[in-house]
Amino acid sequence: MKANPKQRSGRILLFLLPAICVAIGLLNWLTGEFSDDYALAFTFDAECLNYDRPIRSIGDIFYSQYYHYLFQHGRVVTEGIVQFLVSLRNKHVFDVLNSILFVVYLCLLQLHSGRFTWVGTAFAAAMTLVFTRAFGDVFLWLSGSVNYLWVACLNLLLLYVFKKRLEDNNKLAAVCFAIAAFIVGSMQEGFSVGICAALVLHLLWRWKKDHKPLVAVPVGIAVGYAVGVLFDFLSPGIWIRARVNGIDANYDVRILLDGIGYVLTGLRVFWITACVVLIQSLRHRIEFRALLLRNSLFLCAMLFQALFLMMLGRSAEPRSLFVIDMFALIVLLQLVPVQSVRLGIASLAVFACVYVPVLKLNVKNYQTTQAFLEELEASDGTVFFDVPHYKRSEVHYLGSRIMMDHRRFLFKDVAAYYGKKDILVLPKRFREELYLTSSFIQPKNYYRDGEYSTDDIAFTVKPLPDSIHQSTSIQVPYRGEEYVSFPSGNYLLKDKRGSRTKKH
Repeated sequence: MKANPKQRSGRILLFLLPAICVAIGLLNWLTGEFSDDYALAFTFDAECLNYDRPIRSIGDIFYSQYYHYLFQHGRVVTEGIVQFLVSLRNKHVFDVLNSILFVVYLCLLQLHSGRFTWVGTAFAAAMTLVFTRAFGDVFLWLSGSVNYLWVACLNLLLLYVFKKRLEDNNKLAAVCFAIAAFIVGSMQEGFSVGICAALVLHLLWRWKKDHKPLVAVPVGIAVGYAVGVLFDFLSPGIWIRARVNGIDANYDVRILLDGIGYVLTGLRVFWITACVVLIQSLRHRIEFRALLLRNSLFLCAMLFQALFLMMLGRSAEPRSLFVIDMFALIVLLQLVPVQSVRLGIASLAVFACVYVPVLKLNVKNYQTTQAFLEELEASDGTVFFDVPHYKRSEVHYLGSRIMMDHRRFLFKDVAAYYGKKDILVLPKRFREELYLTSSFIQPKNYYRDGEYSTDDIAFTVKPLPDSIHQSTSIQVPYRGEEYVSFPSGNYLLKDKRGSRTKKH
């Protein structure tokens, strides 16, 4: 007896979901700890990391997040989860959990779209891999995944409950969901602003439309979520962070216009969805008004999140645009023929064609990281290491934090994580031409006024003023910038984008 199409789709789905889980798991395994992963391995005291006190208990996490709330931002839940995972000193626990949650994310997208098939799964996976800005930041990096992928799953789950329980007046359930909504709402302002506005406006719209009293469960979810958002934005640390990122009294219309352009040009899936909606509307294949009403919650969340990111402008990382494209993908899944076998095969082919080079890139990055750690293990103070250059297309997939940051010089967090003192990381040619032979500062290496570099080195160097004389090898007092003292003289270290300022 032949299986019907629904049974065949179910069998393919049972094979496809574990296959995607393994594929993403392999990328996760090849992605090491980076950036915040190292810093969050230590407790945070008033305004600074305590490298003498690594996270060893739940009490350390609560202690650290108290000061995070005061001096960093209000994401104490997500940062606490990261601190717990990092404190295990076994990243493979995260690799397994994160791979499973990626599959859960694909399933939740389809639940919201109303159509759950293997074709839709393949299409959603391909669109996510190909078009997500800074894919590595959002789906592979430990700190990034917790703040984006994990938070996305919780928000999608909460929105699904909200839509299914719009008529539920159970008071006890309302309290429980309000508590859960508070936790989710406080997790990440990169999600919460738009979703909070969507929940509140959706309830007000239903109340005005139906002229009925609001019921307990949806009100509890909306109020709990709004209080969570307020808890996040009342954090003193988030305003300190905003000032550091340049959002202060000098904010003007020019910055806003730049932010509008930054967001509109940074979106990917949103514009694809807009084009599909326009084409199908012109061909009368969909009723535009009905589509808007059916997706009013998502459209409202996209609108307000976009407005929020426009105000932040370029201080918002490219990965912040992920939430808008995520909701756009849900709408797109409702419009494409997810029952078409051809679309499913084409989606799997696209996923495979993009996955292979991404896998190779992750292997390259993994090998680079392992070689760097070997150099670090053998070093007592200075690591001379050539970090490979990355193309813009490679950075798109790895993300700004996933690749080894070749613009950094002082790796205090990394050093402390591996039980080392402060270390300085420089290209090998610095040792050969600057430290040993003093031949780097010469006309052939001229980069721009008073600065020197080469085509194959991501760094530039600039001689310090004659008034600066330091005897130690590593100094950071000169206008907050980083410089090093070689036998040939004191040199300010810069990258090709300009001088780095010290982050306190």
